[in-house]
Amino acid sequence: MRGWLRSHYHVRFEYPLPNRRRLDAALWSITEADCPPQGKMDIALEWEWDNTKVARDYLSGDFRKLLDVDAQCGLAIVQTRADGRRGSMQADETVRQLQDLYGKHRRDSRSVALIEIRRVFHQNERVDFVCYFQDLCTSTMQETDGWSYP
Repeated sequence: MRGWLRSHYHVRFEYPLPNRRRLDAALWSITEADCPPQGKMDIALEWEWDNTKVARDYLSGDFRKLLDVDAQCGLAIVQTRADGRRGSMQADETVRQLQDLYGKHRRDSRSVALIEIRRVFHQNERVDFVCYFQDLCTSTMQETDGWSYP
């Protein structure tokens, strides 16, 4: 991901914010002039790969940064699980809470998107994932690619 981001955007990882907080990445479009980024960032990016942290901490911490920083739009990338004994209950609840938080703390007209990478099957011989893209502004969701690791 790091290489792809750098080939398409000016990127500042661990972008400093007030109160000793950091944004996972701040992105500015690459222009023909290829000047160093200035002013409002184009995309504020926050991610979390640990599904337990997503359900517990991401909602009240990192996700809120996407709504607070000076950015054109925000992108949240999270991993959830639907392969355990609880099925999709925790994953569905996490997504619902992100939608609710977006509605409650939205300050301006910026769009915020959610990419959910959901683990749907896990055994020793393989792990399956499905990816969902959700526009939190319009509450539309689209299933994108799925993949497996043998």
